[in-house]
Amino acid sequence: MILIIHNEGDLYNLDDCSGTGYQIVKFCSLFSRSVQIDERYVDEKLIKIYDSVGSIVIFVTRATNYLKSFKSAKTIYWSHNFYLPPNKSEIHAFDKIVGVSTFHQLWLTLKFRRPCYRVYNTYNIEKPTNILRDYNKLSVAFVGSLNKSKGFHDFIDIVNEVAKCVDSVTVKIFGDGNSAHLIKPLTKNSSVIVEYYGRRDKKFIHKQLSTTIFLLYGLSESGPSETFGLSFLDAQMCGCLPITINRGACIEIVDASLHAYSLKHNQSQIIDLLCNYKPENAEEYSTALVDGYTASSKFSDSNFKKTWGDVLDSRNWPNYDLSLAMRYFVREFRKFTIKKLNR
Repeated sequence: MILIIHNEGDLYNLDDCSGTGYQIVKFCSLFSRSVQIDERYVDEKLIKIYDSVGSIVIFVTRATNYLKSFKSAKTIYWSHNFYLPPNKSEIHAFDKIVGVSTFHQLWLTLKFRRPCYRVYNTYNIEKPTNILRDYNKLSVAFVGSLNKSKGFHDFIDIVNEVAKCVDSVTVKIFGDGNSAHLIKPLTKNSSVIVEYYGRRDKKFIHKQLSTTIFLLYGLSESGPSETFGLSFLDAQMCGCLPITINRGACIEIVDASLHAYSLKHNQSQIIDLLCNYKPENAEEYSTALVDGYTASSKFSDSNFKKTWGDVLDSRNWPNYDLSLAMRYFVREFRKFTIKKLNR
């Protein structure tokens, strides 16, 4: 039996839940003996049912309040961001720790000082086709939580700079958060057409991204803002070119065929790209998205189920130590750097 404890609210509809919630629902659909519950509804009766030898309890990111209540069950910490439990004793109490990208896996390994697993998020990705959008009108989008940690402040700063050098830019914003107040000043700029949709379901977001040229996401220069970045997959699937800073997990999630177009060293390069945008480059962007995009199988349901199966198998534990994990990260980073230098 597997119990997943989270704080993502009531999860009923895949199209209307958070990125983390989507992964939880998919997990339960792929592993029949699993149940998910919001931390608010955990009670003594539930603990008694699942606190037994042979049971597995998965705690998702911040939902760790009941960790000490499970004495007999195996426990797994499934992290989805850069949050760490404030109580250091919790770090060592988990039997296994899971991150959502190689970069995240390394970060967790360094923070927890113990080997950690990597399970890529699953996503039903299709290769973009029939890219029909107006390339004569510059348009950008932001999809995610509207807060500083997700780079929304950086997004606003970039748009304000771009507005100084273009006649018009359409800005589509999806999400909610404590920085939503930054949108109002943007609407007073005559060069900016703001379309704020709040939090919407995937079907609606995909429809809008299918008519947008660029997604701007993962924009922090001070440090990595993404452990994964489902918005990159949303954009790629809709033929919307993702633009990001080459930090954190962005390098892994943005398709390799798009790196030359998508990955920038800093915000100034992003501003230059948008200020110097020319509609005649549309064919080049479309070719990169449609012909080059591989729709990687590493984000498939089958890979998600297989790698989670390895985690859940009591016989399988990480077969590398901290030094090996660091050497892997350095090797992958060097490979990526060499590819960039050869272009």
